[in-house]
Amino acid sequence: MNAKRRYLRVAGCCFLPPLLLLLLCAGALAAGETGAQFLKIGVGAKAMAMGGAFSAIADDASAIYWNPAGLARQEAPSVLATYGMWFEHMGHHTFAAAMPVGGGHWGGLVCYSPSGDIPSVGADLDELGEYDAYDFSGSLAFADQVGADLSYGVGVKLIQSSIENESATGYAADAGVLYELPQLEGLSLGLAVQNMGPELKFISDGDPLPLIVRGGVAFEAGHLVVAADASKPRDNDVSVHLGAEYLIAEILALRAGFLTRPEMESAVTFGLGVTWRRLSVGYAYVPFEEIEGTHHVSAGLGF
Repeated sequence: MNAKRRYLRVAGCCFLPPLLLLLLCAGALAAGETGAQFLKIGVGAKAMAMGGAFSAIADDASAIYWNPAGLARQEAPSVLATYGMWFEHMGHHTFAAAMPVGGGHWGGLVCYSPSGDIPSVGADLDELGEYDAYDFSGSLAFADQVGADLSYGVGVKLIQSSIENESATGYAADAGVLYELPQLEGLSLGLAVQNMGPELKFISDGDPLPLIVRGGVAFEAGHLVVAADASKPRDNDVSVHLGAEYLIAEILALRAGFLTRPEMESAVTFGLGVTWRRLSVGYAYVPFEEIEGTHHVSAGLGF
């Protein structure tokens, strides 16, 4: 009984801070303009194919983005590189690495998002040539387990945005918890808060970062995984994310998802993954209304 009480106290200490943080953030989640929009773009072909329903799964190196607590689930070092092809020559490219070290788990994530060549137009609408713009972030995360069922994770990130000859640098933090219900094998709950930090300023003008609160549930039964998430960004309404993965012969994974997007049409996402020994590759397609869809290709390696 004493051991059970100690476990409940520890679990409460781990869950209470994120829940209080969620309440404190609620007032800051009113709609409004935000900067560094690239921080809202998901990481990893698997998660994108499943509609972004990944906060309660977070089982690869992309957990650093979705829910850093997922790093504690990973028993061996791994890396994951993703190449994202967006419309109008835009890109979103990431490299993530996760490694258990000592009594915890560490991870790093680098994101580079170029905007391609942008036409420069003068006051009389004459073309003055072209300029480029890009966004960059570098994250470091730590996670650990509390007992057999509960894990927590925290992360910090450096953010840089550049437009023509101007640039802005900022920082932010992420936090998350992941709980596997012992009463029902295969069921897990996740909660994460992303992009907590001050405004990103160009010269004297600044915009708030796109603070996001996301939570979800996932259930694994044999070769099937289903998941559901809800996310609330500072600058928009709640989005719903649904996803599923079915594994065939321990090699081929078929993935599909559905997500609602405020001010845009809902979308059906899909993709697949192939695993051979320690190597995995994945693909995801995310459609957009009246414009080109986005393609995401990932390659991962376990050690």
